[in-house]
This record gives sequence, structure tokens and C-alpha cells, in this order.
Amino acid sequence: MELADDSFTLVAQTDRPTDGEIARAVVNAGFVPRLGALPSSSHAASVDHSAVPPALAQRLRQGPVLLRVGAAWCAPCRAALSDIWPLVVAPGWQVVDVDADADEPIVHFAGVTAVPDVVAVAADGRILGRLTGQPTVGGLRAWIAGLGGGVSR
Repeated sequence: MELADDSFTLVAQTDRPTDGEIARAVVNAGFVPRLGALPSSSHAASVDHSAVPPALAQRLRQGPVLLRVGAAWCAPCRAALSDIWPLVVAPGWQVVDVDADADEPIVHFAGVTAVPDVVAVAADGRILGRLTGQPTVGGLRAWIAGLGGGVSR
């Protein structure tokens, strides 16, 4: 559909890319997720257990957690959930989905500033590391393996 007058032309685009196409474009543009543990200046060294949100504290009593933080509006988040995570096994970890728009206490505790984000939290509440951006299957597997099953290092 095209509307035109003397001052502008409006073109309505009907062919929209899929979430997977958007995610591939982000990766092809050179976006590389940050891998590894947080620097020692993070709050990983000491944990204020009163700051751990109750819903997360309940899960941590059962063992270490991988917080998989995303949002409904985030195409790379949806692509990672459907295309990447089904191919990844995380032995020794509980994988917990967190809605960045609805779970503010957990998002704040984990220091999430961008999505998609995966945050590794030890059973004692220490944040062991994070993976921000859309991961590859191999990158995510290697990152999880490097965490050592949530055991302190």
C-alpha cells in the first residue's frame, strides 16, 4: 500500500522477518556474547542473603540455578528458547525462566542489564557468571561446562 501527497510517501511493509531471521542477522552482524565469570568486583564474593528474592531463595535450596532471562518482545530471546536451549543439557543445574519485564526482584538481584541473559547462581546465592546475548549451542555448552556444576571455585 502506498500513500503519497506533496510532503511524503508512506510505504506499508507486509513482509516481516521471522524471529529466527532477526536472531541470525544479529549474530551475523558480529554480536558476540560475553562469556565467563564475573570480575571479582561483583557481588560474587559476599552475598547478602536477605537480598535474595524469596522465589529464587526457594529454588537455591534445591541447588544451583541458571537464570534464563528474556522478554516476550525480544526476538533473540525467543529464538534461543526455541532453537538453542533444547539442544543443551545442564547437568547439576536448575534452569529457571525469568521474565525481564515481570520479575523485577530477580532481575535486579542478578544485575541483568540486557536480554537475553543467562546468570549462573550458586546454591549459596553467589553469582558465578553470566552469558549475555544470543549464544551458540557450542558456546552455551562450553560456558555451562566451565561453571563446574555450580561448585565454588
